[in-house]
Amino acid sequence: MIKTDGSGHAPTFKQIFFLFDMQGRACDAVDAEWDQLDEITAWDYDSVQNHADVCRKAALTGKTVHFGRVFPLCHIKHSELAEEFQKYKGRVVFGGNQIRDEHGVLAVFNEQGASASSMVAGKLLDALARLPGYSGQNADAFKAYTQALLADFEGDTETWVELPQDRWPKSWFRSDGSCKYHRPVVRLLRNLYGHPLAGLWWEKHCHNKILECGYEKIQGWECLYRHPEKKAFLSVYVDDLKLVSRKEHLKPTCGIS
Repeated sequence: MIKTDGSGHAPTFKQIFFLFDMQGRACDAVDAEWDQLDEITAWDYDSVQNHADVCRKAALTGKTVHFGRVFPLCHIKHSELAEEFQKYKGRVVFGGNQIRDEHGVLAVFNEQGASASSMVAGKLLDALARLPGYSGQNADAFKAYTQALLADFEGDTETWVELPQDRWPKSWFRSDGSCKYHRPVVRLLRNLYGHPLAGLWWEKHCHNKILECGYEKIQGWECLYRHPEKKAFLSVYVDDLKLVSRKEHLKPTCGIS
């Protein structure tokens, strides 16, 4: 059982991670994830307000707002292997099981309806890559979900999040160390793992970017595209991309952002 630090306050996530990894590898992995999200402005620190004030404004204007919690996770990749092959992986996620609106009611979302990738399509591209003059490559989309901006997909609904206290910036505190806000919340700007619609929003973002690169969706095949000029074919499975084209077109065709 994890106890408080004696002051009555629950331990921070960093303190909990340190209990399970005295060398600090878990903390370093999680800190690296936080830093990457700060670099892409996953949330707006300057938008900070009291939770009650945001609720009050939403009620007065008739606007729907959603509130959630952001928290870190850490796991050991390849934990089944010897220690020298293991790696600590940090992930900062959105608590999708506790999203409430301005009235404190649990938010309800429609079914995602995300497209399903076909194993047949993947095997077809593997076969094409082995034809004379053709080749193929696989790649992972970097920080896939967080590439999508919420403003492009969430419509009129605003999403606000509570951050762990050890991630609150110094500007939120007074000189005596007390916080200026009661239950501070900030606007969430980027799509985060854990949101009920995160997968759907990433799929729409990915689809739009692929079309911008000159690809066309192949009718009757979900998550399968072709480039008519470069004779290239692209299959998408969540954030895994499989590309096949003629060898002379493969390298320039790989410039998909």
